Amino acid sequence: MMVAVHIGLLFGLVIWIWRKFPQPIFSLTLLLKVVAGISLGLLYQYYYTTGDTWTFFSDAKNAASMLRLNPTEWISFFWFDDWTQVGQPMITGGMNAMFMVKWVTFFNLITADNYWLAAVYLSVLSQLGAWILFKSIITCYPNVQVEAAIAIFFVPTIIFWSSGVIKECLALGALFLLSGIFIQWYKKSILSLIGIVGAIFSLWILWYLKYYWLAVWLATVLPLVAIKLLSISNAWIKSQSKFSWLVLFFMSVIGVSTLHPNFYYYRLFSVVVDNYNTYVNLSDSIDCIRYVGLEPTLFSMTKNAPWAVLSGFFRPFIWEASTIFQILTGVENFVLMILCSLALMRVKKWLSGLSELHLALFFYLVGLAAFLALSTPNFGSLSRYRIGFTPFLWLALLITSGAAKYLPKRVQNFLSKS
Repeated sequence: MMVAVHIGLLFGLVIWIWRKFPQPIFSLTLLLKVVAGISLGLLYQYYYTTGDTWTFFSDAKNAASMLRLNPTEWISFFWFDDWTQVGQPMITGGMNAMFMVKWVTFFNLITADNYWLAAVYLSVLSQLGAWILFKSIITCYPNVQVEAAIAIFFVPTIIFWSSGVIKECLALGALFLLSGIFIQWYKKSILSLIGIVGAIFSLWILWYLKYYWLAVWLATVLPLVAIKLLSISNAWIKSQSKFSWLVLFFMSVIGVSTLHPNFYYYRLFSVVVDNYNTYVNLSDSIDCIRYVGLEPTLFSMTKNAPWAVLSGFFRPFIWEASTIFQILTGVENFVLMILCSLALMRVKKWLSGLSELHLALFFYLVGLAAFLALSTPNFGSLSRYRIGFTPFLWLALLITSGAAKYLPKRVQNFLSKS
């Protein structure tokens, strides 16, 4: 009966969404997200046999059982993270895991512990964030509609790893929502009360689930916010926006480094090296990025950063793939390499129109790619965690390479009906 009720609710939600967003691309990509969310559960249930998607669900099921018996504990659980009344220890650990478990617990409570319905609801939430970013981009930049549609909605690894009962599903939806709200404000000066609430909500989710995504995003975006506000009364900053951004960026990096203990200067490099060594010890040599003499020093990090960025962007190379999933990722990475080569051939054209927004995007891509590839060298884990920057990488390379114009006209027309 519960499944039937939720199928009815979801059907009603789909009808409402179809009327609200009648564009065919939205319906198709929403379906892809839902299928991906269910496929992720099946993959971890029958192929990997273990994974945090099912441990999140198991923890949430235990918490939901306790809350049904003791409704008075709801506030203690959801607000104060009080696990003492559950009766069983958490399988997963850490602040971000507990935050995710609370989300899954909520969906367990309303779906009678149905994993698949929870996966559908979470996928729909992620899709809404993606749609807001897409609409914001094409509102501010109408000429990149095809490129934005491909980058946000049709890259297989991005679709797969941002769907279902996993942290990246909620986190990427929040990152998309936050970025969409920012772009609307930065380019059009549009910021409603709903937008402010959405931005705060997104910051909250990202802080608990992917604080390192958020840290790099803030370090690159806060200088843009400062430039927009200061340019109103300071003509020099407006005329020297790129130089101003660089100065403010270094100040922003210092400020952001104080937000979390892992970002403190004396700890950051040690945390990266410790994570690297842990992954290397648990991974096969062919499934891992190797660095030469990686040490917790600025010199060592700087020396290995170029290889880390290259690996974060394009590895595993297709000739390094040893499993079906690595092959699929390798094909995507090969396409990215082609797009990058085409973009480099047109670099003079794009450098002439370089703005502070382009600088922010570049440093976000390079900064997050370097951090993730250095601290998470395992190809499997990296392909999942890097979706925090790959949609923006695809977008940047599709635009600068001009490759979208080579798509069949029928495909371009479909992607343009948004």
